[in-house]
Amino acid sequence: MDSGNRQAAVGEGKLKKLAKIAELAKAKVTPLDYLHKKDRGKLNIGWCSYFPPSENGVAAATYSIANALNKMAGFSVYAIPADGLIDRSLFPNMKVAKIDDKELDAVIFFCLGEKTINFVEKSKSKNFVWQTVHEPPLTDKSEKQIFEQLKKFENVFLVSKWATKEYNKAGVKAKYLPIAVDINKFVPRRNESFEVLFVSRIHHFKGVITFLKTIPHVLRNHSHVKFRLHAPIDRFSPHLHEILSEIEKAKKAYPNNFLFEESWIDYDEMPKKYANSSVLVFPSASEGFGVPLIEAMSCGIPCIVADKKPMNEIIENNKTGFCLPQRERIHDHFFPSAEEISEKINYLFENKSVFEKMQRNARQKAEKEYSRDAVLEKLVKELSK
Repeated sequence: MDSGNRQAAVGEGKLKKLAKIAELAKAKVTPLDYLHKKDRGKLNIGWCSYFPPSENGVAAATYSIANALNKMAGFSVYAIPADGLIDRSLFPNMKVAKIDDKELDAVIFFCLGEKTINFVEKSKSKNFVWQTVHEPPLTDKSEKQIFEQLKKFENVFLVSKWATKEYNKAGVKAKYLPIAVDINKFVPRRNESFEVLFVSRIHHFKGVITFLKTIPHVLRNHSHVKFRLHAPIDRFSPHLHEILSEIEKAKKAYPNNFLFEESWIDYDEMPKKYANSSVLVFPSASEGFGVPLIEAMSCGIPCIVADKKPMNEIIENNKTGFCLPQRERIHDHFFPSAEEISEKINYLFENKSVFEKMQRNARQKAEKEYSRDAVLEKLVKELSK
């Protein structure tokens, strides 16, 4: 997102700092805010979320997409503040809509968590964009609730091929439209050291402990490899005290090889984090998509993930990374084992030709399937039908 253009969408950066500022600056949306006509001759898109967004990478990435969408000819993007508040210091000219506005051609829901179902029920739009699906919609209780509500939409755009297939089998008109990455911003860069990166948030199901357990297995063979944990602390995570304790142990045990960064940085700075890295370890037990995966691939970085949908759809085993079985149970979730992850890290470190081929494959897949411009063009085409 252009740093100077905050009136169309959120500034992509320093979400944690901005959120604190926004607590002082947020203003209640008044009826006057809604007294504008929808743009005739344009596709009117509602963006239902928080303004500013929650403090996570997915929010920053998707607001980048929203900003790009708002700049495209033929589109108007409207904020639908989930809490009825909008920070006018960040969004001085942001147009506002209500969730039940019949003039909205499509609604994008993002970062609403358990509140998603409440807003889906009220929506009068024909198109629902970018639903993430973690588990099979007919067998998982929470997924089934949302699935039942989505039946009313003419079109539902899902972020993974697996989820699209599941929804179509169950009778919902679903189309595949992945979350995208700016391939002109996230680009491969040369780095001299070998660094293993974890990008997400500190939450139990993300596999932080698994990541930490790989460190000694790798350093036993390659003492110069670096590990970086770039993730803010999710205070709602179960077993948080245990995770933080393991992080502190790693900091003391490997002071020259392990770095923990818990603050989100400006989204424009994120490409630099990937550019300094060699491999992304993303051992999450469950995901609706996995934005760090497409950001990493765009930077030409192989990824190591669990062999589970949709991660094993985004990452092609032995081509753009490795998809490993979830053999290790930690509390109530299953993760790839630290031993198998470290074996793959060591393998890439020791086999330069394989590593470089995976780097090329990763970049090529990002360009082909997850380019922001291409994805938005597809969205324009679908909504214009």
